[in-house]
Amino acid sequence: SSVDARIHRYWTVLAAIAAAVLAAAAATAAVLARWVIRPLARLEQAADAIGAGDLTARARVEGPPEVRRLAQTFNTMGAKVDTLVRSQDAFLADASHQLRTPLAALRLRLENLDRDVTDPGKPELDGALTEVERLSALVDGLLTLARADRARARRGGGGGRAGRGRRDPRRRGRSAAGACLLAESAGRAAW
Repeated sequence: SSVDARIHRYWTVLAAIAAAVLAAAAATAAVLARWVIRPLARLEQAADAIGAGDLTARARVEGPPEVRRLAQTFNTMGAKVDTLVRSQDAFLADASHQLRTPLAALRLRLENLDRDVTDPGKPELDGALTEVERLSALVDGLLTLARADRARARRGGGGGRAGRGRRDPRRRGRSAAGACLLAESAGRAAW
């Protein structure tokens, strides 16, 4: 009948309108999701780069206001970490160089005392010379570490970004490399 046909037509029109509204909502949701997710993915890439040793990496400030604030905070943190690491490296290099001269002078004075010290004082003098050698080896290790850090920084922060969840096997962490160098230096000094 004509009433049933009209009801069927209204339902068809309503179904078409509902499908169009759902398609528009899905398209809008996809665009909004990309607008939020893309800046977060870039922020994650910057975090991975900093974690891999590239302390100059920064996130682009884009997206929704909350994500922009997060990116700005992240960039501020990255800049502070970079500044702290650079100042630590500079202090390490300066302290090592400043310690070398007094250690060399101390070693010369102790070696000059060798001919004036009697037999009962020889073990004490030898112990003092051994301690000077140990400190010299430690300072040499600190200088080697500072030079290695400077060379790494000149190459651009460690050779690029490591993939997510993977570590570049050619790179070692700052503390592990330092411990190896200092342990190596200490071993040469006969701790």
